[in-house]
Amino acid sequence: MICPNCGTELQDGTQFCTNCGTPQMTAPVEATPIAVPPIAPTMEPVIAPAAEPVISPMSAPVAAPTPKKKKTGVIIAIILVLVLLAAAAVGVFFWLEHEKSTAYDDAMALLEEGKIGEALDAFEDLGDYEDAPDMVDSISDYQEALKLLEEHKYDDALELFRELDDFHDSETYVDAGVEYHKACYIRDCAETGEAEGLAWTAYAQNAYDAPERMCCDLYLAAAEIFEALGDYRDSADLAGECREAADLLEIELVDGKLRADILGTWTVDITFTEEMLGVAGINLGGIPITFTFDDEGGVTLAFDDDAAKVLEEKMLDIMIDMMYEEMEAQGYSREQTDKTFESYYGMSITDYMKEYLYELDILGTLGELEETFEYAIENGKLILEDSEMDLEINGDTMTITACSDDTWGELGLELPIVMKRAD
Repeated sequence: MICPNCGTELQDGTQFCTNCGTPQMTAPVEATPIAVPPIAPTMEPVIAPAAEPVISPMSAPVAAPTPKKKKTGVIIAIILVLVLLAAAAVGVFFWLEHEKSTAYDDAMALLEEGKIGEALDAFEDLGDYEDAPDMVDSISDYQEALKLLEEHKYDDALELFRELDDFHDSETYVDAGVEYHKACYIRDCAETGEAEGLAWTAYAQNAYDAPERMCCDLYLAAAEIFEALGDYRDSADLAGECREAADLLEIELVDGKLRADILGTWTVDITFTEEMLGVAGINLGGIPITFTFDDEGGVTLAFDDDAAKVLEEKMLDIMIDMMYEEMEAQGYSREQTDKTFESYYGMSITDYMKEYLYELDILGTLGELEETFEYAIENGKLILEDSEMDLEINGDTMTITACSDDTWGELGLELPIVMKRAD
């Protein structure tokens, strides 16, 4: 049979369409004849009750589809659609939640990797998801704290890191990070000679004539901070480097001061030996000799302007005494010796010895002894040729306290040797 409403093929005898629910018409039912029993002659006729007429389905009017049942099917269909839409909405919700969760994890990973800017962008994209707004605020404050560090506003940076508490690595900055950055900046100022680094040192109020002295103090200040940080990062190594740099600068400062102080002419009394004079038996002490240090690393050994006169006078006295002693050995008195020289040489013994000294050309000999050597100041010591000497300069006095060889002994001098400034 066929459904008259939707045309669906149905099995015979189906009362409702399985597709649209419409009631179905049934085939006509044949009337079954009623058997009438025979009337007995002896009995009154039995009148059978009138049978209710059998209504043939074909003779009954066709029933119209029930509107209520049709609406039920539509409602069911609508409910199914709504269920599907709800299921789809739930699926989309969970998919979006999964995507946001993944994005959140990715943002946290960026933060852990130190990609602060990218992490901030990622959390901003998450909107109100979880604690994304709080993370945006924290990262912004963290960036501001780092900016304060770069601007060398260490107190402000430290305060902000403290407010961030345990966010990311803020605690490390509170514990030591800010001090580490400060020490690094002071060290950088020491390397470049920038006075700005003094602001965070005990030398902030110092006035410096020499930039080397300022840099030395900066290195010392940085070293003290690094040492206080202990084993934080590479603080121990940096402390050692700063101390070493400060020591080198200190040596340079000492050397520089010595170089400046030693310039000029210094005088000292030496002893002329018979080898130096070429006169046997004569050793003359107290002869002034000068050392002139120039700023090009040269020192000139020469004789004082009065050296020739002093030497001549000393030699004259010595030679006259030697002549008297020799004549006395031959039995002549001093008066007899004077008369002998007057009669024999036509001059006094004093004039005779002066001529002798003139022939010796003492002045020429002194001039030949003038010589220039190279010198250097290294590690607080005077290096003269191959000799290394310890010296101290105090005002107009220079004292040689030690010498690596017998350079001064060759000049008849014993340590310590005290020189006086002559210029």
